[in-house]
Amino acid sequence: MTSYKVMMLAYHSDPSMIYGKETGGMNVYVLELSKALAKQGHSIDIFTRQIDSKSKPVKIANNVRLIPIPAGPYVHVSKHKLHLYVKDFVQGIRKFMRSDNVYYDIIHCHYYLSGLAGLSMKKSLSSAPLLMTFHTLGMMKNLVARHSLEKETQYRIEAETHLSKRANHIIALSDKDRDYIQYLYDVPKNKISVISPGVDTKIFRPINKMTAKQAIGADFHHKLILFVGRIEPLKGIDSLFYALKILFVQNPKLKKKVCLWIVGGDITQQKSLWSEELKKLEKLRYLLGLQTQVVFVGQKPQNKLPFYYNASEMLVMPSHYETFGIVALEALSCGIPVISTHVSGISRLAEDSKDLYIIPANSPIDLADQMAKILTDTTKYKKIRHILIRQSKHNISWDFVARHVAAVYAAFFSTAVDKLVAK
Repeated sequence: MTSYKVMMLAYHSDPSMIYGKETGGMNVYVLELSKALAKQGHSIDIFTRQIDSKSKPVKIANNVRLIPIPAGPYVHVSKHKLHLYVKDFVQGIRKFMRSDNVYYDIIHCHYYLSGLAGLSMKKSLSSAPLLMTFHTLGMMKNLVARHSLEKETQYRIEAETHLSKRANHIIALSDKDRDYIQYLYDVPKNKISVISPGVDTKIFRPINKMTAKQAIGADFHHKLILFVGRIEPLKGIDSLFYALKILFVQNPKLKKKVCLWIVGGDITQQKSLWSEELKKLEKLRYLLGLQTQVVFVGQKPQNKLPFYYNASEMLVMPSHYETFGIVALEALSCGIPVISTHVSGISRLAEDSKDLYIIPANSPIDLADQMAKILTDTTKYKKIRHILIRQSKHNISWDFVARHVAAVYAAFFSTAVDKLVAK
């Protein structure tokens, strides 16, 4: 097998960081994909914007280096302003390449800002194909935005359109992701491959529920509903709050037995410094009388999340837009039922199973109904847990994902480029 030297660009968010406003599924994706590719013999350098003046290049796994590059101030910068420092980022990468005497076979960009850097790097690496994984799309985020402040900039839309045309190939994370890229950005279907994210099944595995509850300090007598993700409007957390209120009105006895834990967001600082969305959710929690039933627990590291999943009756992903939803895979791998809106790429896994719950987006009544079914039908829940554990082990490991990504890489160094088609 031919091995490749891969430049992995994650400009706007350091994949090694678990905490922070901009951290999420992309961080997990870049880090785990890089480690899995390295296990298969490839060499990966992950370049990210440096936010700590003291940070240095570090080896995070065999054949995987994380290389922070100075670009703008050494502080968090809004994604809407980060394009101002892409040029600095590119210059920093070129400086590193000269000092390290390194060349790359592949440029793989994550998110449109990295794509802009990747396009500039093509001038130094003319023979290296440029691959794009967008993770989210500006057009789709604007489609579900409920306020002008939530909308993505025209700059981003135009940049994504340009990148869709200039990239040698695009890796979409789901069938829906591919369709949106193909139809909204006028990209030929054979220029897009669908390769869904994976999950570390050694970490995300079934654990005894009482053991898990003890590990996270949960009441043994409570039934937990879990949300895991960033605290932002498109995640639909407000819809989940409304659904919980409806659930308690329709099933009054559950109010003393059920609670919702929100894993995500920075709650370590004073409430006055919380994000606007977190402040809105805090007000809504009190308005709906859910102050004792809804608990904000903040962000948790990957190695702690399995305890939260296994302590719960279900994971709810009520998103208005979700390219895929890695947290759903993590929960499924633990054998926990998932309720997801139909907009998520994960919904395709439910096509052959009536035991996964897919509901319309922004529909609190439907969500409340499905939550009630799982909470009250313990016999079916045991059946679901058995089915999900079996299903979650099928072709969702990061090694499986890496093999498919490596096949896309390899196609550019053979006669098979024209055979790359969306699956």
